[in-house]
Amino acid sequence: MGLVTALAIGSLVVAAGSAYMAHQDQVKARQQQQKASDVAQAQNRVKQQLDIRNQIRQQRIRTAQIMQASSNTGTLGSSGALGGVASLSSQVGSNIGTIQGAANSQSSILGYENQAQNELSRASTWSAVGSLASSSFNVFSNTPQFRQSTANIFGQG
Repeated sequence: MGLVTALAIGSLVVAAGSAYMAHQDQVKARQQQQKASDVAQAQNRVKQQLDIRNQIRQQRIRTAQIMQASSNTGTLGSSGALGGVASLSSQVGSNIGTIQGAANSQSSILGYENQAQNELSRASTWSAVGSLASSSFNVFSNTPQFRQSTANIFGQG
């Protein structure tokens, strides 16, 4: 085996090894990114629960204020007092729906970001494979055996 052939094979082995290691690093990066996404989603769920609790607490405080004011004025149980309490309940329900919608959107965004990173990683892997194949072709296309074979195939030999 000639020196050129040995160098060509050696460079292909190095290229294949580096493509493999790059792929392994991409797999690890995807795993770490998934962990980060999981932590962010957990953090968002905690914030969502705190926001909902705050809404309910505020509703209870306002309801108590309405009931106290109604009691002080002698209108406890009136349509005005009951309407005020019902309005608060409706507003809180709407606010909770908005909080949950925002949390769902955030979860979707994180999921799509993870999918995008996975696709970028796959594209990078295939790019490395393509580079390896191109390098292999370039190395072997310069050998006398390849030139002779192509000349025979295309009738130039």
